[in-house]
Amino acid sequence: MLTVIPTIDVEGVHGSDPFNQMVLGNINEKESWGVFKQAKIFQKYNISATFFIDVYEYSMWGEDKLKDVCLKLVDMGQDVQLHTHPGWRVDARDSEWLQQHRKKNSYLGSSKDLMSKLTLDEQINVLEHGMELMHKWTGCYPIAHRSGGYSINADTIEALSQVGIPIDSSMYHSHPNSLETWTKNAIHEKNNVIELPVTLVNYIGLFKVFNSDIKFYQRLMKTDIDVFDMYEFKKYYNYAIKKDIKLLNMFMHSYTLMGYKKDFSKFWPDYKNEKKLIDSLEWLLDKNDVQIISCKEFFDLYKKDPNTFKGSDAVPDIPLKYSKMLKYGLQKVIRLSDKKMQDSPMG
Repeated sequence: MLTVIPTIDVEGVHGSDPFNQMVLGNINEKESWGVFKQAKIFQKYNISATFFIDVYEYSMWGEDKLKDVCLKLVDMGQDVQLHTHPGWRVDARDSEWLQQHRKKNSYLGSSKDLMSKLTLDEQINVLEHGMELMHKWTGCYPIAHRSGGYSINADTIEALSQVGIPIDSSMYHSHPNSLETWTKNAIHEKNNVIELPVTLVNYIGLFKVFNSDIKFYQRLMKTDIDVFDMYEFKKYYNYAIKKDIKLLNMFMHSYTLMGYKKDFSKFWPDYKNEKKLIDSLEWLLDKNDVQIISCKEFFDLYKKDPNTFKGSDAVPDIPLKYSKMLKYGLQKVIRLSDKKMQDSPMG
C-alpha cells in the first residue's frame, strides 16, 4: 500500500500584501487561489491534507489572521500542523517597506532564520511557543512538524522528542539545510520521532548509443506539484508498488496554485497546477493500493501497527522529457550567468 500525504507549507512573506497574496491568494480574481482554494479541492474528494502553518508570522501580520486560517481549515476537515520559520532574512527582491518590516518584526530576527542555526534550548522554546499558539487558537496541540527551509539537525530531533511532537516531515536528503537525514523515501522512526521525509525522485537524462541507454544527466528533486506532472506521478506509483516504497509526500505551498513574477509584483491563477492537482488526486484515488491521508490520520494508523509502514528507501529513476531537460538546462545557464554577474566588479 502506497500512502500519499498531501502537505502544504503555509507562509506569506513576499509581495505588496504578503499575507493576503501568498496565504489567502487574494489576487484580484473572483475567487481566492490560496489555502482555502486548496482545501476546497481536497474537501471535494473527501481528503484531509496537512497544512503546515508558519504560526510565527503572527509577529508580522497579527494573531487574528493566523488563527482565522487555522480555524477555517479545521472547519473544512483539514489537518493543521506546525511549520517553523523562526525568522526571515531580508530579501533584495522585496520592497524597501517589506524588507524593513521583516527585519523589525520577524519572530526571532533575520539572523536566526533556520532551526539549525539555533541552540537546542532555542529550538525547544520555538517549538513550545508554536505549540501553545496552536493550542490557544484551535484547542489542539500539533502532532507533526516541518522545519522551514528543510532545516533540521540532531538538536531538532532532540527538541521534537522533548516537547512531545511525534512526527517530523523536514528531511530532504539532497538539500544543504537538512543536516540530519536518516532516510530518502522511507518512513523511519528514531529517537521517538517518526520521519515522513520530503520524498524524492532521481531525474535522469538519457540518450541511445547502439541500442544502449547512456546517462548524461541526473538531479534529485522533491515530489512537488510545481515540478511533478502526471507522467511522473504514474512513474513514481509504478516504481513504488514494484519496490515497496510506502510514502509519497505530495508537496505544495500555500501559493502553489498561483504564478508570480520574480519580484512578486504580480500574481495570477495557475490553472495548470490546479488541473495537475485534481488529475493526480483522481488518478490516485482510483487505485486500490493507494491511500491519501493526513499526518494526523497516518499517526492514528501508525500507532495501531507500525509494521504496516515499513518499506524501501529506494529512489525512483525517472527519465526526463526533452522539454523539461531543456528547461533545467536553461535554468542552470541563467543561474551561472547571474552568479558570474554578482562576482564581477562594478565599473
